Amino acid sequence: MVSNSLISVILPTYNRGDFISRSVRSIQNQTYPHWELIVVDDGSEDNTDKIINEFIRKDSRISYIKLTKNVGASRARNKGIELSKGDYITFIDSDDEYLSEKIKSQLELFLADKTHQIGLVTCGRQDFRADRLYNVWVPAIKSNVLSNLFKGKQIGAGTPFLMVSRKVIESGVRFDININVVEDFDFVVQTLVNGFNLDFVNKPLVNVFHDAQERNFNYEQGFSAREYLYKKYKDYFIRNKTERKSFLLKSCFFYVEMNNRNKDSNIIRDVKKEWPMAWFTFLIMRTIPKGRLRNAFIKLHKLVIK
Repeated sequence: MVSNSLISVILPTYNRGDFISRSVRSIQNQTYPHWELIVVDDGSEDNTDKIINEFIRKDSRISYIKLTKNVGASRARNKGIELSKGDYITFIDSDDEYLSEKIKSQLELFLADKTHQIGLVTCGRQDFRADRLYNVWVPAIKSNVLSNLFKGKQIGAGTPFLMVSRKVIESGVRFDININVVEDFDFVVQTLVNGFNLDFVNKPLVNVFHDAQERNFNYEQGFSAREYLYKKYKDYFIRNKTERKSFLLKSCFFYVEMNNRNKDSNIIRDVKKEWPMAWFTFLIMRTIPKGRLRNAFIKLHKLVIK
């Protein structure tokens, strides 16, 4: 591959000084050399600035901006996009790392695109916990991607796996600052709604590192974000009833794990009205204590509504 395309890598971070060097070195180890790394420090109070400035002293391709207060990952990534100069943009989290061929492999797909309609290229992942590999996943869906997304299918929508064309950014796509979870899902949806296509590299190109004990997911925030997306893409759901049903019913699995009842939810209202038997099973799930029995019941129900 011969290309002088500039790739902008955006790294938002907050108090991750213990891990960020690994992420930065993985960018420096890329086989494709024409990149810029923009570190957006979201108001860290640790030694992140000293660590990054030491990298900058040795590598002019790296830049650093520190925000005056913590504003969240979506705003931090949008700031990085604003500062970027690349023909293509990719993202990395401050505790993950790219495999050395990540940028090159994704760029090759963009350059080979004869339709000029590919806006996103994603890839597979390797998951580590306590430095032990426990999961490898690669994408398998490149047709009817928007429909499959709303049906809950995995396509590799997480920000560390994505490379996005500058054309997508010029079309107005940004991370939605109104949600602080599933914002990467929404970023992909925006891109597809704007008429761009998605492709993928069928191999893992990112190592994702998890804590020894997985952090608890905030189901209240997750449900609220899905409620927001239900309103945001109302017109799409009106036209696509199967995707709407799948999205609503799968949103209720978040409800099952929530501590509050969220009585004013439009999602709950519509599920109660249109699929009362499904709603009844969700109510039963809530009465079962967390553990193997509830997990088995949830897995069974997911198979039924798949």
